Amino acid sequence: MKKLILAALALSASVFAASAVTLSPANGAKDAPYDGQLVVTFDAAQKIAADAKVIISDEAGNTVDTILAADEVQTFSDGAKVNVGSQLIRAEANKVCITPHNGSLKPGSTYSVNFDGAGEWKFTTKAAPTAFSDGATIKVNLDGSADFTSIQAALDAAAATPGTYTISLAAGHYYELLHYTGSSNIILQGPKGNNRGDNCVIEYINCNDLNAGQKERVSFYFKG
Repeated sequence: MKKLILAALALSASVFAASAVTLSPANGAKDAPYDGQLVVTFDAAQKIAADAKVIISDEAGNTVDTILAADEVQTFSDGAKVNVGSQLIRAEANKVCITPHNGSLKPGSTYSVNFDGAGEWKFTTKAAPTAFSDGATIKVNLDGSADFTSIQAALDAAAATPGTYTISLAAGHYYELLHYTGSSNIILQGPKGNNRGDNCVIEYINCNDLNAGQKERVSFYFKG
């Protein structure tokens, strides 16, 4: 059993129950998304310890994010803070998905992920897309090939310059808590094929136990 060290990260050895098989972004990636999840795939099912903690550092060794497995808060571009419980580090069968806080990873920056005693995992994030203007289509794809990997990043981009935007989603399972406040008109469009979009799911766990306020309790908050 190896201890996962994510960019100078401290995780107890009991957090993961097997050896890592694949990493995403891949080791040495030069065009990695800066707005998506970090995913580690193991050779056995995983269970996250309640006290697990991820500390992400930049190339100079400075801490840029600290992510907890429980009692977490996500902050959005308008300053709103929403409790997200244990959802920033979660296990999906043999995968561990780590969601950095919004905006903590920057475009064109290098981050390191290390397995204790097993070499380095290093990747560089891609450049930011050109600013969008009224009438633009903003593309989102989980594989990193589009403008953004996350829907939230696309919403933030649309909010930056008032206008009418289409956010076009590729097929995939988007596990996100979404929050938008701005004056832009937004069309959120899944893959064409039927009225709801083929093979496109947006999901997140939110409830009164995590957030008592009506504004914070929804999984998709939209205010124009």
